[in-house]
Amino acid sequence: MNENARPKHSGKAMLEHTIAVFQEYGYEQLDKSTFKKRSTFQLPLTILEGYANKCFITNEHVYNDIYGTPKKTHIYAYCPVKYKTGLLIEVRWQAISGTVDQKYPFIILSLERAPTKTILILDGKGMREEAVEWAKGRETDKHMVFSSLGEFSRWARTGL
Repeated sequence: MNENARPKHSGKAMLEHTIAVFQEYGYEQLDKSTFKKRSTFQLPLTILEGYANKCFITNEHVYNDIYGTPKKTHIYAYCPVKYKTGLLIEVRWQAISGTVDQKYPFIILSLERAPTKTILILDGKGMREEAVEWAKGRETDKHMVFSSLGEFSRWARTGL
């Protein structure tokens, strides 16, 4: 395995773990056709009106980034009780020091534009501590940042 393949593999594993957390707490993963049938699919937000179950979809355009272009999110979740307008989740893995933490401002500023609650989950040993602190400093009632999958998983017990 070459050096460039490892972070991608770890990032995929991180996303799969995050999906498993949603499933553990009763969220159903919808395929794209079911999602589109049950939603008012239109940017910048998809609202699953009248859908009574907790559900989510992965890798779908549901908001616009800071440049106004459609942005795919890792997970878009809906809960008729807690997240009536949805919850956007982005995950970022950084195994070795590099440039991904330089992308945090783009990710966070884009998430801040989303008209719904958002979560950014960061993990890996390659993140600069200052970058994580900056990201956590951007937290609001609408935007949460977790500095590890473990931190997100603990929050999910009551948050999801």
